[in-house]
Amino acid sequence: MHIGDKVRFLNQTGGGIIVGFDKKDRAIVEDEDGFEIPVSRKECVVVSAGSPSEPDAPAIQSSGGDKLKIALIYTRTGEEFECMLANADNYHLLATYLVRNEEEYFTRFAGPVLPFERKSLFKFGSKELNGFSKKTLLRILPFKKDKPGKLKPVIEAGFMLDPVNLLKENYFKENEYIPGKGYAIVIADETKEENLSGYLEMRDSALKKELLKKFQTDAGKPQTGESAHAAAGEDEAAAGPGVRKKDSGSRGSRKEAETIEIDLHAHELLDTTSGMSNGDILNYQIEKFNEAMTAYLNRRGTKLIFIHGKGDGVLRAAILKELRTKYSRCTWQDTSFKEYGFGATMVTIR
Repeated sequence: MHIGDKVRFLNQTGGGIIVGFDKKDRAIVEDEDGFEIPVSRKECVVVSAGSPSEPDAPAIQSSGGDKLKIALIYTRTGEEFECMLANADNYHLLATYLVRNEEEYFTRFAGPVLPFERKSLFKFGSKELNGFSKKTLLRILPFKKDKPGKLKPVIEAGFMLDPVNLLKENYFKENEYIPGKGYAIVIADETKEENLSGYLEMRDSALKKELLKKFQTDAGKPQTGESAHAAAGEDEAAAGPGVRKKDSGSRGSRKEAETIEIDLHAHELLDTTSGMSNGDILNYQIEKFNEAMTAYLNRRGTKLIFIHGKGDGVLRAAILKELRTKYSRCTWQDTSFKEYGFGATMVTIR
C-alpha cells in the first residue's frame, strides 16, 4: 500500500486516493470531494496501484533551466486551499512535505515532480486551519534523468507557516510561478545574482551602519512634537521587518507612552529559512531583538512587545537572558494573556 494507490473501504462505503500516512500508521485517503480521511490500513482495499507524476512522460527542457528555481505556493478559492510545488528548471525533483507535531513528523506529500511542473501536493479546507501545524519541513532531491548535469545538493527547508496568514488577502500576490495570485515561498532560486544569505548579510550590514550613524547624530537630543513622531517612524524602519507601532487606544494622557510590537517569528523576519539550521534561525531572531532594543533604548517609557510564540520556549529563554545581561535597567513582564496568550514579553525602556 503506497501513496497514490486508489482504495475502497472494507466495512463502509466510499474510498479514494492515498495521499499520506499519519503517525499511527493510518492511511490518509482523499475522497472525490477533496476531504482527507484517516483510515486503518486493515480497512483499505487497493483497487489500483498509483502512478505518480507520469514517470515516462517527456520532460520539458530549457536552455536556461540548469539553475534551480523552486517555490512552494499556496492558493485559495473561497474556503478551499491548495498547496503546490512549482519547479521552474530542468531538474527532476523527489520531494517530501512534512509537518511537525510535537516531536514527530507527519508526511503530507512524497513523490516526484517533473521539470517545469506545478505539482499539486495536497488540498485542505478552512475548517482544518485550527489544527494546522505551523512547523513545516520540505526535503527535495534534484537530479537529471537520462541526461548529464551538475550535481545539486539536497535541499532541506524548514519554516514556520502561520495558518492565520492563509486567511489574509494581502499575502496572496501575483508571482512568476503561477498564473493568478498565490502565497509564494521561494525555496531555491539560483537565477538571482546574489543568494539569500548574501542579501541578508548586506541588509544587516547596511542596517547596522544606519543605526550607528543615527545614534551618533541624535545621542542626547530630546525629541518632542512632530520630530518625535518622525523619529519613531524612523526607528520602526530601522528596527527591521516584523516591527509595527501598536495603537494604545487612549489619547487622553499628556505624555502617552509608545507601544511597539516586534514579531520575532521566523516567517515574519525571513522570506525563507532554506539552508538555515534551528540554531541559525535562533541567532538571527536574537539579532533582530537586539537591533530593536538598540533602536528604542533612548526613548524612555516606550513599551516593546516581543512576539515570540509559545513553542518550546527556547526563543523566550534566549530573550530573557539578553535582558538580564545587557538591558538590566529595563523592566519586563509577560503580556496580556487575553491578547497574546503565553507568546509575548513586554519590555519597558527605563
